[in-house]
Amino acid sequence: MRIAITGGAGGVAQSIRQLLSHKHDLRLFDLPGVGDDPTIVRGDLTNREDVARLLEGQDALIHLAVAYINTKPNITPKEHVDVNIAGLYNLLDQAQRQGVKKVLTASSVFAHGVAKIDHLPWVVYLPIDEEHPVGPESWGHDIWAMYGYTKWLSEKMCEGFSYVSGIPTFCFRFGPVLMPKPPMKYYCLELCYGYVDYRDVVSALDLALKKDGLIHGVFNLTADDLFYCPDYFDYLVTYFHDIKEIRNHDQFLRPGGHSLYDNSKAKRLLGWEPKHSWEDRYFEEGALEEWRQRVRGIMANLRRRER
Repeated sequence: MRIAITGGAGGVAQSIRQLLSHKHDLRLFDLPGVGDDPTIVRGDLTNREDVARLLEGQDALIHLAVAYINTKPNITPKEHVDVNIAGLYNLLDQAQRQGVKKVLTASSVFAHGVAKIDHLPWVVYLPIDEEHPVGPESWGHDIWAMYGYTKWLSEKMCEGFSYVSGIPTFCFRFGPVLMPKPPMKYYCLELCYGYVDYRDVVSALDLALKKDGLIHGVFNLTADDLFYCPDYFDYLVTYFHDIKEIRNHDQFLRPGGHSLYDNSKAKRLLGWEPKHSWEDRYFEEGALEEWRQRVRGIMANLRRRER
């Protein structure tokens, strides 16, 4: 299959190339000057001619490019809209014009309404599934809020596009993706409510490429467990004490912790199973304890804020 991949210089796209290039013809795309891979096609998603050139002759699209504060610290709300919404519109429009047969996009657990990296998700019930109401923090002019809102809106754009065009779209709400050598300093409280290993991301995308009979789907993509939580039950009682409903009670409250996100839809409809846990990963001496100290500090700050 011939597959165009946006965000081609990023870690997930490079992992797709590493793990799937033996069975697919991959065309990676990214902005000029991003990364030093000479095989990447260069262009801008907000330029319709660049997008048309990218999708010419392609069977499928994996859309990973995103405007995000971690990739551009001084990003503006307008840039979120330009890339995450207008860029997606160009891709969907050209996908239909050029006969692309399937579109996979990277959404985010932030689409549920997580507005900031050091805030817990807005929760009505646990675990959070794809039908969970979108939290009020997805609305507003805050940079994190705009990111989450554009991700939610992009899912709605894909849904409407699929029902009008007949081209299937799959939107994956990634948890924070653990790459081969994770920069520990960038991982904060968000890993205490869900994460996913890069190899499990690639396996989900591969399964979606082969999936027939589904016109549109939104899928939470997180591991079954939590990256690290000092005391799982204390964590739930402290921060989610007013939750009135816990579903799959016995499984969710198992010792050791469970992702706050329900990944059963991806398992049921795609046959996906997360096979890689953070515990399988190699950490340099002292790195794991450094991470634990970081989490303890973040949670202590949240406790003070609660008071």
